[in-house]
Amino acid sequence: MVSLEYWFDNDLSTKKFIDIDPDASNYVLTEVNLNQLWAGEHTLHTQFKDVYNQYSAVMTDTIDKQVLPIASFVTNSNSICVGETINFTNNSIDYDTVTWNFDDGNTSSDFNTSHTFNTAGTYEVTLTVSESNSGLDSIATQNIQVYSIPVNTITASGPLQACFGSTVTLTADDANADYLWSTGATSRSIDVTANGTYNVTLTRTNSSGCSVVSDDIVITFNSEIDNSVTVYENSGDVQLTANQPEASYQWIDCSNGNTIIDGETNKTFTPTSNGEYAVKITVNNCTVTSNCQNITSLGVDEVSVYNFVKLYPNPVKDNLTLTTEFPLLIQICNINGMVLNTLKFESGVTNIDLKMLNNGLYFFKIKEISNTGSQRQGVFKILKH
Repeated sequence: MVSLEYWFDNDLSTKKFIDIDPDASNYVLTEVNLNQLWAGEHTLHTQFKDVYNQYSAVMTDTIDKQVLPIASFVTNSNSICVGETINFTNNSIDYDTVTWNFDDGNTSSDFNTSHTFNTAGTYEVTLTVSESNSGLDSIATQNIQVYSIPVNTITASGPLQACFGSTVTLTADDANADYLWSTGATSRSIDVTANGTYNVTLTRTNSSGCSVVSDDIVITFNSEIDNSVTVYENSGDVQLTANQPEASYQWIDCSNGNTIIDGETNKTFTPTSNGEYAVKITVNNCTVTSNCQNITSLGVDEVSVYNFVKLYPNPVKDNLTLTTEFPLLIQICNINGMVLNTLKFESGVTNIDLKMLNNGLYFFKIKEISNTGSQRQGVFKILKH
């Protein structure tokens, strides 16, 4: 004989093979592995094989397996990433009570179970099986390695609703990963200049290969702001008008270090002296500045009226007093440059009734009535309240 085979009941999956010395005159089976058998009566099947590969008849015997709990389990994996789930299959025998301990404060009494680990680390999972009548128990353990996943957040360098022509830099917050952006880029940061939805897949650089996809981040760029200015000149008067509608405006003096001109926050600006002027235009928190407009036509061949004409009080309620040393014309204009009324006055003191005007800021354009080549003129800003 060269070998012995044995198995229990009709379950060939329990078959074991034992080599035999062919020169031995006899063989005694002294040890049988019962670790797969539950307590109770079982049939033992044995069969020999000779040097010619011929098998003997199958011999049977009856054995009575006593209660002896043996804990055993298998898993579908011994290493996972945080947030993943492991399945535990119980292969124990001779028990009626099950306790799983996952080494993270959680337990289970299910026959087979699964568990999700939410923190990186090494966990010693313990299965304890017990048999109530005998009071016997058995313990089996396995180590589970749980790897961390990358941080899945993105930081933008500026507002998600950005100004036209600007650049928003998106940076993955985790510095220890490989990166694959939705754009195909593989750097930690990308520069964004177009509307779109962006995300990044981060993969741990260690052997775990744990990866995570960030939440989407939406970047929107505002429309381009029109920073052009229209210059209107008529009979020595000049008006500058920003062409961008529905915006906030602030006119500045380019000739004086781009200083702000107090009170000039309307779409239209009427300068009173030559110089260079521009406007800052703001839409949705985005600001652009127009080119400086060079104004040179004010006061050419003309003499200022301010030493000879007075308008008071200012601010005024209903009645404005005019004092002038020469005949003149007054054009009353609103802040948009529209002429509301034209009045003619002789020299002296005159009362001007403003009851017909709504409260607000008005421009009183003064021009001397003269037959000579020199005409004194100027603009007064009058606030009615």
